[in-house]
Amino acid sequence: MTKEKLCPWLALGMGGLCLLFWRWIWAKIYDPATQLVNSDGLVGLFTAFLVLCALILLLLIWPSLKGAPGLRPQPLPLAVLRVFSGVLSAASGILLIRSVLPGFSPIPLILGVLLVLNGGALSVLALDRKTDSSRYTSLLLFPVFAACYWLVAFYHQYGSCPSWETYLWPMLAGLLVAWSWLAYAGRVYRPRKWDLCRPLALLSVLVLCPGLAAPTAPEYRLSLAAQLVWFWSVALEPTRDAAPIRKENNDV
Repeated sequence: MTKEKLCPWLALGMGGLCLLFWRWIWAKIYDPATQLVNSDGLVGLFTAFLVLCALILLLLIWPSLKGAPGLRPQPLPLAVLRVFSGVLSAASGILLIRSVLPGFSPIPLILGVLLVLNGGALSVLALDRKTDSSRYTSLLLFPVFAACYWLVAFYHQYGSCPSWETYLWPMLAGLLVAWSWLAYAGRVYRPRKWDLCRPLALLSVLVLCPGLAAPTAPEYRLSLAAQLVWFWSVALEPTRDAAPIRKENNDV
């Protein structure tokens, strides 16, 4: 197995270890009686472990970053994974809408609608098998905007928590996801000298795992799970050279 094929599985495996490690640390540092956190150096230890995992992934993937591919139809297993990601995103949006409708909170309500629309866009992107797809430019607006707005809604929900450790890893994962979507959307226009999307996808998978272990609402964790499935499928993409699927229209 080549390093390029090993990295997605390594990222998922190390992410799983980080998830278990963070759950163990959270049980040690969180006091349910006072709802406060006494990190006692354990958060720093976990951060060092996470950074070490990230450096290992980057060192392994770095030699294969030259020549970013364009968007192209993916093998059926990856397409199924991406449709599943869309279903998870839509489900998280529906749960979020149901949870906020009684009190009518506009910020999470808008996020819920965006997540539902994002789920449909991801499914269409996954199932498109054509080599000429001008609608990619419009469909990719949904995941990019949803990822950026997710950060706003999540911080609005959890920014007032007395312990920043509660939302640290979901927030960092959300930042990586937004950056990863910007890099992924950049594949529409022209191939780049360096493929930034692949290392960002690997880092997203790594950090999303402990983000899922955070004590946040189920709908937020489900939306993170949708991103985990999508970017793991991006990390699994074949590394063969391919031209971008969008064609420029030079007709006068």
